[in-house]
Amino acid sequence: MRRVGQYARFTFDRAEFHTASGRVELDYSFAGEPGRQVRFREQLAFDGVASPADPRLVDRALRAVHIIGGVSYYKADCPPHFDLGPHRLGSDEAAFYDRLYRSGLQEFLHVNRQQVAEQDLASFLDGVPCRASVPEAPGHPTDRVGRVLLPFGGGRESVLTAQLLRDRGLDVTLFRLRGHPRITETAQWLGLPLAVCERQLSANLLQMNRVGALNGHVPVTAFVLAVSLLYAVAHGFDSICMSNERDADEPTVAGTAINHQWSKSSEFEQAFRGFARDTLGAGTRLFNPARVAGSLAVSHLLARRYPDALGVVTSCNANWRLSGPAERRWCCRCAKCASTYLSLAPFFAADALQQTFEGAPLHDPEMLPLFRALLGHTPERPFECVAAPREAATAMRLLLGRPEYRDAPALVEYARLEGARAPESSDGDAFWERQAAMLEHEIDALA
Repeated sequence: MRRVGQYARFTFDRAEFHTASGRVELDYSFAGEPGRQVRFREQLAFDGVASPADPRLVDRALRAVHIIGGVSYYKADCPPHFDLGPHRLGSDEAAFYDRLYRSGLQEFLHVNRQQVAEQDLASFLDGVPCRASVPEAPGHPTDRVGRVLLPFGGGRESVLTAQLLRDRGLDVTLFRLRGHPRITETAQWLGLPLAVCERQLSANLLQMNRVGALNGHVPVTAFVLAVSLLYAVAHGFDSICMSNERDADEPTVAGTAINHQWSKSSEFEQAFRGFARDTLGAGTRLFNPARVAGSLAVSHLLARRYPDALGVVTSCNANWRLSGPAERRWCCRCAKCASTYLSLAPFFAADALQQTFEGAPLHDPEMLPLFRALLGHTPERPFECVAAPREAATAMRLLLGRPEYRDAPALVEYARLEGARAPESSDGDAFWERQAAMLEHEIDALA
């Protein structure tokens, strides 16, 4: 059932990249009855002066940034029609964007199901000619890794990946959408250069949100990857290294296509890789060694290779608020804190973990509902980037034999509900060790 008073059309008005200043302008608009219109301008600001070898490739990458970035504005009203403005899409490019909007907005549609449904969404396929999108200069990524751009979120996966690549002598630059003091601190700790793209959302979107526009999760990682590709082709990088672990493939609502992490999933990763190569014509190599590993394997390898990284890792969303960073690196109240703490606990000393987190979520009875959701004991898992239920349950089993967790409410409840026992040292289900070895093998193959 659609809301009343919605706009009829969403337009991708204009996209411009000022390479001398590194400034990008992305213009969009809603239009309804005559004279009824809302305009948006988003601005990006890259570090440094771009000197692209192929300006046509930059234009195609900019088009992808413009259309993928539009989802943040489109979802405020979800009009039934698109106007592509200056863009002319072939059938395969239109199909990619249509899949991105529909799959990437599944959580948004679930949360706003009383007001909008998937069949209400506009389609990029309407009016698109039935021809393939053949770039003027098709891309042919080679085996050469060369200069690597690594989109960097500051969590366990990206910190581990950056260190493994660095220690094998690869030329790595971290890339961050929106600068942040904690990210700068972590980059300095890693000893790696950091490129930053500042993002300024349109004030009109923020105003619409304040007065009750539709709001919710969008596939932001898709936008980060598109912006990373634009930066890479404009600044001469050969490769982009992602660091999304296999848990991102797990649906948030069991038995459905609703996945908070869809734009981090292997499905999206494969689709974007083919889109960048075959449609945009980018020769940039995209790879993701962390895909072979789950949450426990990442934590296991981090503890074994780089235990000091515990003090700089963070993925608590309280840090990324637009109002500024939180005073603490971990809030110990959210699903991401619960999931990260649980995945690290089998591999780090309890006192070190509690000191780092400034808390102990497993010992906090108020966190029990979150741990139940992480284990899949509720209809919906947390709408956050968290460990898969198998990973969470395995971490619980590993902790049952640790005396420091014997009285932790989350462990007491898990033992009662599951009747689980602590695995023996020869437990054949130590899948995290095999996955960690696979991750290192993937990295070794790049060096």
